[in-house]
Amino acid sequence: MKSRTEKRNWLSLAWKISAVASAIVLVMVAFGSRVDYTAEAATFNVNVGQTNGGGGNADEYNSANITITEGDTVDFDWFNGVHDVTAYTETVPGTPDWASTTMVGPSTFSNTFNTVTTETYYCTIHANRADAAPGVILANIAAGDMVGQVVVNAAVVDTTGPLASGSAALPNPTNGAASTTLTANIDDTTTGGSTIAAAEYFIGADPGVGLATAMAAADATFDTVSENVTASVDVSLLADGPYTISVRGQDSAGNWSAAVDTVALTVSPPPAGAEDVSFTLTGGSLSLTTNPVAFGALALTGVDQTVDTTPAAWTSTDATGTAAGWNVTVSSTDLTAVGGTITVDNLKMKVDDLDITTVAGNTAPASQVTSYQPLSGAALKILSAAATTGMGTYTFPPDFRLTVPAESAPGVYAAFLTVSINSAP
Repeated sequence: MKSRTEKRNWLSLAWKISAVASAIVLVMVAFGSRVDYTAEAATFNVNVGQTNGGGGNADEYNSANITITEGDTVDFDWFNGVHDVTAYTETVPGTPDWASTTMVGPSTFSNTFNTVTTETYYCTIHANRADAAPGVILANIAAGDMVGQVVVNAAVVDTTGPLASGSAALPNPTNGAASTTLTANIDDTTTGGSTIAAAEYFIGADPGVGLATAMAAADATFDTVSENVTASVDVSLLADGPYTISVRGQDSAGNWSAAVDTVALTVSPPPAGAEDVSFTLTGGSLSLTTNPVAFGALALTGVDQTVDTTPAAWTSTDATGTAAGWNVTVSSTDLTAVGGTITVDNLKMKVDDLDITTVAGNTAPASQVTSYQPLSGAALKILSAAATTGMGTYTFPPDFRLTVPAESAPGVYAAFLTVSINSAP
């Protein structure tokens, strides 16, 4: 796979790096067994095959006991081992209502739960149907057996419109400008939890819901429960004087704001003797720069060994100007060498918040892995900048911890680590 050198009783761990556009691909020694997920929309994740290191069965679901809403989907993600996911419920005796095939990681099986229920499931290889029976399921989960439970709650019908707030206009007074930039926030978090679908504004009299002038999402797409919105308001035909601009929004359930949010605008002439000064600022992009990670060489001793390393700081940059937020993820493959394989469940990483440095910009992003977390073939979110934060350039040195199994064969091992910066927190 890569150039290889062998020395008796030595394991050399080599790391290499290459960059592709804004996503950085690292070719290196890589390991991992678990990834933390951020659920998006109506999808939840359950790890399959994680080793807990003690108590009950070493193979488990994590988290085994989850609560979702009818219509949501659960992705069961295999990380190691051979397992399946089988429903306890058998509408037709002897036939589970749903089940995966026998699978080995990395793999994913998805099931959508459309009925309000408490559904139990188990791995037929490492448990049995009795382990998932009502009344014993939670005890078996606590014992680490390979059983799980999904509590499916009724979906809440959203009948309330989102809240409009924070309306502002710039410049204000206009001082002879032909337009002013109107901004506001539309938020459905506390009024139903639906994504925002639209926003509009009007000056003076209300033309009616849905009949005012449309506003755009600040990040170009209406796709979250809280959206910053914007519009360029033409004031060139308005007489000098005071005006009221009103803003409201609509959620994806079709509900409009019950009340408008307003901002007082003053249309005014240029100051006496003033000259126009103009400036155009265009948005940039998200980018990420990484540095090689090296563990050096290690001598086999007949026992498992752990070694730590911290590469030179990685750098993330948000030059988009959209204030939409972003995140950094890492994934990896198994490490292989001629004559040997070290599985991906042996490398962990973390980022300490105190090590995140602001080079320039506003509030720094936050670590999502403040303690060591294993890597895997699925993307592990390691850094997140919430909306309106992370606008600028930041450095962060990631810490890596490697466990070298005692039974590893000498050789130069290599695998692929993919590091990406992505829009949204």
